[in-house]
Amino acid sequence: MKINRVTITGADNEIYIKDLVDIWVRFPFVEYGILHSDRKIGTLRYPDLKWLNLIEHFGFNELPLSAHLCGQLAKSVIEDGNFDFLNRRKQAYGRFQLNYNFKYAEKQPKWERMFNWLMDNPKKSIILQVNKSNQEVINGLTEHWSMPNIHFLYDSSGGRGTEISNILTPFKQYTGYAGGINLDNIDAICKNIDSAFSQCAVWIDMESGVRVSNHFSPNHVIKILERCLPWVMPESKPA
Repeated sequence: MKINRVTITGADNEIYIKDLVDIWVRFPFVEYGILHSDRKIGTLRYPDLKWLNLIEHFGFNELPLSAHLCGQLAKSVIEDGNFDFLNRRKQAYGRFQLNYNFKYAEKQPKWERMFNWLMDNPKKSIILQVNKSNQEVINGLTEHWSMPNIHFLYDSSGGRGTEISNILTPFKQYTGYAGGINLDNIDAICKNIDSAFSQCAVWIDMESGVRVSNHFSPNHVIKILERCLPWVMPESKPA
């Protein structure tokens, strides 16, 4: 498998957005995952509305962003088929990740509404997490629907920094890998991905591994991306 995108998740109010832009100019394969939560907004990892409005302005101007919906926001999309949040922000974000645990679902997922939204917005993508609780639902979904703009992220860590134990077979759709990726293991994980299975393109995502004492560290981001360079597909590297 070949890595063509590295998602860096969890930038917040402590970070100058210009620093994120400068990193992207240097490493154009980076994508910034922006965490959204009604309950945690304005806390570490979850920026407030002023910061969100500013980063989304840069998203309008092609800075690669994914919105990671947590808690009630993700639940509203999956269980209620409510796409108001996505519709309001679809110009700023290329992908929307729904951080949702199907084990605790209160209602049946509104899959048809999701599929209809994806068909109406073919240049946008929805990411679903794959873990022990979600695996059965995801397997059923992939058997009956093969939309290319549904993406799947193997992530049993959920931002807790639990390290990837093995590289699982990618889905037919675009697949990502997350879980405890940091400076100590980035080389080994990228090597394992590079030598695994097929030549399909995949992405990796990290959150805790780019933080120091739970604070987002641009210096750690740069070091991580430098270490990723040998493993990133040539067309995804800076000129």
